[in-house]
Parts: sequence; structure tokens; C-alpha cells
Amino acid sequence: MEIENPLSRVFSTMETKNLMIRNVIGKYKGVTLFGPMCSGKSTLAKKLQCEIERRYPEISSRITSLGTRLKELAVELYEMDPNKKDRRLLVKLAKALRSVDDCVFIKHVLAKKKSDNIAIPIVDDGRFELEQDAFKEAEFLLVGLLVDDDIRLDRIGKLYPEATGEDVKHTTENIWEDRQRLEKCDLMLRNDSEKDIEENTKKIIEMLFEFGYY
Repeated sequence: MEIENPLSRVFSTMETKNLMIRNVIGKYKGVTLFGPMCSGKSTLAKKLQCEIERRYPEISSRITSLGTRLKELAVELYEMDPNKKDRRLLVKLAKALRSVDDCVFIKHVLAKKKSDNIAIPIVDDGRFELEQDAFKEAEFLLVGLLVDDDIRLDRIGKLYPEATGEDVKHTTENIWEDRQRLEKCDLMLRNDSEKDIEENTKKIIEMLFEFGYY
């Protein structure tokens, strides 16, 4: 016998629908994935969003990035090719913007969650300890990803052939050599393979929803 998804019922009013959604979603108001370059954050985020949409179609979920607005500014102001990230330009621009307000990108993501009425935003590029603290305070589920170094370097070579050793060892990447940073997350998950991504998706959904994974 197939178990009915409680959100698949017909709601008579928007208020009733919103109440049901609030009852299904647990204590977390979003997800932030943390890990170094090519640890599989974006791949896991895509899989997670697909599963949420499939299981709970009435719940709005969207993948977002702390760097989304940064990339838009790089395109608008510095004519960066939108189809090819200039990592060095982005790092310099991010550093300049953070010198004015450390939390500028975090504030943008949280503002979009509110203005666009996103029930579960999935942030796919968490890196800094400041971001851990801010999203923890905002009641997001923090997920740290662990990946074998050889696997990660192989992914970098395939996805970013122009990346140099300096890029790979930049401060935004090598901070994750400090395991204590990952241990501040609510979940620490191996993310080496497609099988890992499948299992990690289930674990995250189980944490997000009080009714569990159907």
C-alpha cells in the first residue's frame, strides 16, 4: 500500500496549506553546504532540490549561492564572461566587498529567502567560519562535506583545467584542511561518489522534515 504524502492533499485555503507546510518542516529553515573546491557541494544541492520537489511539491526550494550576486557584479562591472568564471577576479572583488561588510553575501541570501518566500533555500558554497555562525543563528542545517584529496583534485582538473596550485591552496580552500571547521557542522558526510550523494540526500531530508523520508 502506497503511503500518502501529506502535502499531496487538496487544501481549501492558503492559510491551511501554509500551516501544513510549517508542521511538516522541522526546526531548520534552510541548508548550507560547506566544503572546499570540488567537494561536490553543487552536485549534492541539485540532487537535494530534486528530491524535495519530488517528495514535497508544495514546498518551495531553491539552490542559491553566496557568490551569486558577486558573479552578477563581476559581469556588470568588469565584463566577466558569464559562462566562464574568473576566479581571481571574484576573489579580489569578494575581498573588497567584505572589507565594507563581512556579512554582505549572507545578508543578501537571507533577504532573498524572505522576499521570494523560499521555504528551504539550499546554499551550495559555504566556506568561512563567519558563514557557519551566521547560518547557525538563522537556523539553517549546516552540512560539512569530506572528500578524498585525490578525488577532489581529479574533479578540479576536469572542471577547472585553468586552475593553478595557487587557486587550489587559496585561503578560501585550505581553511577546510582544519577538520575542526567541519566539526562545527550539524552533519559531516563523505561525498566521494554518486552512491554517497544518494545516501547524503536521504540523511539531509531526514533531518529537514519531521515526517522523515518516505
